[in-house]
Amino acid sequence: MDATLQRVLTEIDHDMAAEVAGAFARLVAEYFAETRTGLGRVSTAHAPYLFHARAGVRNWDQGLRSFTCSRRIDALKVWVAIQRYGAASVGALYDHLCSNARLLYEAILDRPGFTALHAPESNILCFRYVGDESLSDDRLDPLNLSLRTAYNREGDGWITSTVLGGRRVLRVTLMNPRTTAGDLVCVLDGLEKLGADLLRKA
Repeated sequence: MDATLQRVLTEIDHDMAAEVAGAFARLVAEYFAETRTGLGRVSTAHAPYLFHARAGVRNWDQGLRSFTCSRRIDALKVWVAIQRYGAASVGALYDHLCSNARLLYEAILDRPGFTALHAPESNILCFRYVGDESLSDDRLDPLNLSLRTAYNREGDGWITSTVLGGRRVLRVTLMNPRTTAGDLVCVLDGLEKLGADLLRKA
């Protein structure tokens, strides 16, 4: 094994061991000090683009209690990719993903049933289904969350959702370099069809 990689892996192992030990100590202290609600205050992450539980309902997703959200191990994957393919290749890949985000943004601008919340500055884009604009913003919030759930359940693609400017929005992070402009159109077609169904039931 390369000496540099060995050193990095050793450092990661050391950091993770220290982190796990610290996390365990906090959990044990919290266990003896308070109830599970106290534990949540110590270690809960607030990421509305990841977690969608309703207020007052217990959320069983343990991702809420992640201390670092896997950042250290993700950094290792980036490092390995740069070593294998070179910075220029990784940069070209990212530029392609950002171009796809721009294509999706432009496609949304051509569809009256959607509104884009921003022009993309990376491979991430937030937008909102508005349908025929007959619903208020307050009623569109739960509809967009339901649309995300319904679309993912269909199995034709995967999107997430977050809160932006106090409103529930749809969110995509374009990661697959094989995604084409046609794929992006299919995503919007699927969302539009399901959104229209939800709108009729609203």
